[in-house]
Amino acid sequence: EQLEARLNNDQSNEIKDTIQAVLASLAHTQPTPTTGPVTSAPSVSSHKGKEKAPEPQPEVKPTPGAAHKALESVRNIEARLTALQDEFEFPSEVDFSPAPSRSSSPVRDDISESDTLTLRKLAYTARNHPIRSYEQAL
Repeated sequence: EQLEARLNNDQSNEIKDTIQAVLASLAHTQPTPTTGPVTSAPSVSSHKGKEKAPEPQPEVKPTPGAAHKALESVRNIEARLTALQDEFEFPSEVDFSPAPSRSSSPVRDDISESDTLTLRKLAYTARNHPIRSYEQAL
């Protein structure tokens, strides 16, 4: 009940998607879009012609205990994310990979020096370790 209330009231699509995924896993059904009502997806058959229609499956409702456990799980994940964000300190200096050599590629006059700088990637160095660790933790 609490998850469904938060699903209806929360403005964040990421939170809504997470809650729907949790509810779906509890109900053993597929998640549904955030804007529509809960429905089951029709099954697609590879056979053509007349077949016996599949019998509708009864809708499984999560128990209050399972819903509470799922909500607690979401809260724990949210708390860990907040802690990671609070603890992260961007390094004062960052290393980038060397610019690609112009001699190994055809000469292009239409690329300026500032464009070359935007093509460089974050290097794997000790100075960049906090950024790489933060990215991995996320």
